[in-house]
Amino acid sequence: MAGALLEAWTARSGDWGAGLGLTVLLAGRLIYGVGVGITMHGAPTYLSEQSPTKIRGLLISLKEASIVLGILMGYFVGLVFSKTVGGWAMTYGVAIIPAVLIVALSFVIPESCRWLLLQGKEREALESLSFVFRGGNAEREFETLKNNQEIAEQTQEVQGGGNRGIWDSSYRAPLKAGVGIIILQQITGQPSVLSYATPIFRDAGLSDYATILVAVFKLVATLCAAVTVEKFGRKNLLYTGCSLMLAALITLSLYFGNPSKGAEGIILIAMFVYIGGYQVGFGPIGWVIICE
Repeated sequence: MAGALLEAWTARSGDWGAGLGLTVLLAGRLIYGVGVGITMHGAPTYLSEQSPTKIRGLLISLKEASIVLGILMGYFVGLVFSKTVGGWAMTYGVAIIPAVLIVALSFVIPESCRWLLLQGKEREALESLSFVFRGGNAEREFETLKNNQEIAEQTQEVQGGGNRGIWDSSYRAPLKAGVGIIILQQITGQPSVLSYATPIFRDAGLSDYATILVAVFKLVATLCAAVTVEKFGRKNLLYTGCSLMLAALITLSLYFGNPSKGAEGIILIAMFVYIGGYQVGFGPIGWVIICE
């Protein structure tokens, strides 16, 4: 919220020099980015600790869908104000609205039940579970979580040490898997491919609405993953998404810059396959696997 306010304020300060204005704008972007980063990691963690097991994958996947919806809204606002002088400030400023909602609603939801248990606050943990579970279900879930915590503590005592956190050797395999998934998620090249989307769509005559079209497709693909994650499983969707990305990247490598007839259409299709593959696999499923 503070970052968005700072960004919008920069555009309205006409008496500032270019150097000062750019510095304040970049500071706003930095603050906004830090806030997004914290929320990006805090939200799936909270969902994994509060949501019922049967719909945990769905809820965490919907977090990714919410992000894509925000991207779509940003593209739409950008298009609306694209012809307005200083319209970029409105694009930044409109982010204040969801930021205020997130801050306000964060006071409505309780602390994570698992975190409260780790702090020894059993009564508050049970109350937290009652926010999600009704009747005796909250008590049963509480007993399960409490028993799991006691087993974990007993295991640490048997192994002869306190809580070493991520340095505990028993966490080495899941730590490698979790960090590995996120590293691969980030170096798949999606930002690089998307950076070429605008000229590709412009050549296809879709320049004005290209970004919105991409965002809509990303949202549909993410929702497909969200509603099927419990049915088809996490790894199957990850296999499917990565396979589609591989096929699309090979196609883009072969046809990008190819002057042959029909190459433009093939590149356009490959772009959508690549984006869809990411949103079905690495996009939502990476976070689901880590949280579980």
